[in-house]
Formats: sequence, C-alpha cells, structure tokens
Amino acid sequence: MRMFLIAAASAALLCPGLTQADIAWRDDAAGVLKLQERITRTGNGLYAYHYTFSNLSEQLPIWWLVLYTDATALSSARPLRDADHPGWQAAVVPNNPGLDVYLQGYRSVVWTYSASDPWPGQTPRGVYAGQTVAGFSFESAFLDRSVKHFVADRQGEWADPRTPSGHQSFSYGGFTVPVVPEPASVPMWLLGLGALGWAARRRH
Repeated sequence: MRMFLIAAASAALLCPGLTQADIAWRDDAAGVLKLQERITRTGNGLYAYHYTFSNLSEQLPIWWLVLYTDATALSSARPLRDADHPGWQAAVVPNNPGLDVYLQGYRSVVWTYSASDPWPGQTPRGVYAGQTVAGFSFESAFLDRSVKHFVADRQGEWADPRTPSGHQSFSYGGFTVPVVPEPASVPMWLLGLGALGWAARRRH
C-alpha cells in the first residue's frame, strides 16, 4: 500500500481552509472521477438528491465514496448499486469534529461503500475504470444547490497514514457537477415556461 505524503501545509494547497482537524486526500479527482448531482422534489415536502458516479480513468476500483452537504436531517439514504455492483451500503450522519471523516464547512455527511467485499484489499464489486453507477441518493427537507465536496478511496487504501489529528486520508478529493439537461429536452422546457407565462398573463 503506497504511503500518503500529506502534511498540513501540502493539504492546505489541495483545499483552501483545510486544517489538521480535517480529512486529507492525495489526488485531485478532476478528469479521473465524476460525481453528477440531480435534485428533485418528492411531492411530500422533501428534496431528493440523486448521484451518478463515474470512474473515468482510475485503474483500481473505487470502493468508498463520501459526500459533504449543507442539507440537514438527511434520511432515506440509498447506495450506489446496479446488477454489477450488489452489496453496497449507505449511511448519513451529522458532520462534527469528532467524526472520522469530518471536513469543516459542511453540516452533514453521507457515504456509500462496497460492504460485501473483503475491503480494502480486494473490491471485485468496486467501480472500475469506464464504469458508471447510479442509485446513490438521500432525502432532506432542505434545498442545497451548492457544489458539494466528495472524497473517494480506491482498492487497497484505507487511511494509511491518517492525518495528524487521526482523521481519514483518501485517494481522491473533488466536487460534484450538476446534471445538464439533454439538448432535446431544452426546447420542451422552454415551451413549458412559455406556456406558464402565457397562462399567467391571461389571468391578469
């Protein structure tokens, strides 16, 4: 297992504001891992946050994904999962300095991991290069449209070594990207907005 060489000074370069009380990560996920976010209304006063994870080029499978959000009172967490990735689990907790994966500046943490594998040594059900897996989601009464931070571990790595304060070290750190509407759906979306505007004008 390779050694992490992250001191507090180098970690601060990777993420402005990172302190010894925070997690650390070695590599930037940009261009390597991608986590897309889509937010919908559930109809019962809640917002559903949906995530699709892609391993673009990391040759070792990704087995643990942690997401940070300002939404609170999270519930109904669901893991990444499809026919090729069974056995994944998910959990949500409030973010606090005593948490093993604490990252300052966020209110809540939600993660998903390949629980059925003999991790971290082997992850046959991890997400390999070229694979995209959906299903990771949670619900909240709070709407958080901000770009969110995520970290991920690849096969064989499990907080070795930890940060000076004993928190986790990860393989990658990155940010979510919103799902862009398909080009074919944009005209229909604009048509719908126009219809709503026309109806509003008729009422007046």
